[in-house]
Amino acid sequence: MISQVLRCLCSRKVSMVGSCSAALLRTGGGWKSLSSQSRAEKRQLIREQLRKELGQGYIAELKEFRLNGAKRSEAPTNICKQKDGLQFPTFDCVTLSQRQINLPADFLDKTTLVLLSMRGLGLSMCDLYRKPFESAFQIPHPQLSSLEICLVESWFVKLIRNVFQGQLRKKLQPPTRHDRFACQMVNARTIKATLSLHNSLIGYAFLVDRKGLVRWSAHGKPTETELRSLVFCTNKLMEETTRGSSSVDAECLDENL
Repeated sequence: MISQVLRCLCSRKVSMVGSCSAALLRTGGGWKSLSSQSRAEKRQLIREQLRKELGQGYIAELKEFRLNGAKRSEAPTNICKQKDGLQFPTFDCVTLSQRQINLPADFLDKTTLVLLSMRGLGLSMCDLYRKPFESAFQIPHPQLSSLEICLVESWFVKLIRNVFQGQLRKKLQPPTRHDRFACQMVNARTIKATLSLHNSLIGYAFLVDRKGLVRWSAHGKPTETELRSLVFCTNKLMEETTRGSSSVDAECLDENL
């Protein structure tokens, strides 16, 4: 008899708890449980997004690099026309020597070699473009300039930016190079999309004319033909700059007459 009574009470208790839980959910009393479930779903979505980006990002880039060095095409042998030139993205950055640079405003009236990298491997590739360029042309030059930009995407590196930049100062020699080397830690994705930087493991080279337009570009490890094209196209852009300055001087002279 006693056992039957206990079983009856227990069943009633369970039934009451179930009814109360249902009532709480109906009346909003189960908000905490729903909130916890919502947070769990958000965390799961974040994990899936990170997994997706990792699969489509670094792993895919690594596969491409192992396959062909992430080199999708050879650089052109000549500059493109002005009307076909891509406007270089607008952003501000600071060099390792703490000089403020405004792009593309600082490109105006000069031909500029811009070297972009996101990792150490890309930085070493950029050196393969930089050294022949500096050997062929006397830098600094009244009509030429060069700029190296390290695009930083890692949130961890952004947290230790001072340490990171200090290590770069030690690594990049001679010290005169620091004035032409900048770290860009904002809008990296926008810059990558605008300039079609398809793989973060490699380096990129751009010749930007006096109007801030990209007129020649290359990526990955340069071939000998591409290095010759770099020098040839630089000379072509310098000729454009000279002709442009002469045209402006002639117009000013006509106005004065």
